[in-house]
Amino acid sequence: MASSSVVTQVTEARTGSTMMAWRVHEFGPPQVMQFEALSRPEPGPGEVLVKVAAAGAGPWDGWIRAGKSALPQPLPLTLGSDLSGEIVALGPGVSQRRAGEQVYGVTNPRFVGSYAEYALASAEMVSGKPNSLTHAEAASAPVIAVTAWQALFDHAQLRAGQTVVIHGAAGNVGSYAVQLARHAGVQTIATVSTADASFVRNLGANTVIDYRSQRFEEEVRDADGVIDLVGGETQSRSFQVLRRGGKLISAVSRPDQDLAKQHGVEATFFGRRHEPVSDGYRSPPRWWRTANERRRGLAPRGCARGSLHAGGRAAPAKRQDCARGWSGLTDLAPLLRSRVQTASQAHVFC
Repeated sequence: MASSSVVTQVTEARTGSTMMAWRVHEFGPPQVMQFEALSRPEPGPGEVLVKVAAAGAGPWDGWIRAGKSALPQPLPLTLGSDLSGEIVALGPGVSQRRAGEQVYGVTNPRFVGSYAEYALASAEMVSGKPNSLTHAEAASAPVIAVTAWQALFDHAQLRAGQTVVIHGAAGNVGSYAVQLARHAGVQTIATVSTADASFVRNLGANTVIDYRSQRFEEEVRDADGVIDLVGGETQSRSFQVLRRGGKLISAVSRPDQDLAKQHGVEATFFGRRHEPVSDGYRSPPRWWRTANERRRGLAPRGCARGSLHAGGRAAPAKRQDCARGWSGLTDLAPLLRSRVQTASQAHVFC
């Protein structure tokens, strides 16, 4: 849709009690998305209404739009899960102290609703936005940061002093995983291309392996965990680097259980929120429920590839507009507070 057409729609359709949103009335390709006016929602029990300053976009939103979500998605719906903005209304059961709070996080357990001027969100799934982050930077973090955290600590259950191999360490999830592991005292072995080697070293990887010139299974032995963000042959070869009793965690495909048994290791797949083969959504992780408990930090690696400005006008962001700031997300915020770089391939609507 041309930006001038969008601006015209906004001008004609918006009233004091309405808002503009990207809606889906039938599953299909991107063309099924409709930019339309609808009534501004009222928060229910345990909910807040957020005036959206920026909304993150990722492949999971495409799966929902195409009807491939692992979760039931009744139509019509408003796309988008990740957001950053200001709480402007409170539902029953939400502390009055949260009124006016600048927040970021995820909308709700269905992960829809943020591609709008106002979005309902579960109060437990949004946290105070660090002042050091712009809204665009904050909106780029939630999904990928959650994925990295869950892979390392919920599934691989890594502890300080242990060793993890991270495949795809220069990517969105991988760059968070390297930094989170470093802050937890976990030794990291990162596999990347030559061009990304310096970047990943700067993130804190202890060892960097160029997968194009080195066979990682010849370089690594007795690792406690492998975080697989690549799949395919890389995943199959990864069984060789684990100690007996080690864990291979994949966010991209289901590991071969026969190979796992042969090598005496555990191998688990966990789908990101709306991956078509996902095992479904579990409750928000602890760090998302206990806001502002600690004050350590990570630096997010972020890049706004596209933007949806306050009036709903879509426009591509330039490369120099890539977000590179500091991040924080509730109990993960302690780690994201000052030292992790945001994901370079995140899309952000702002």
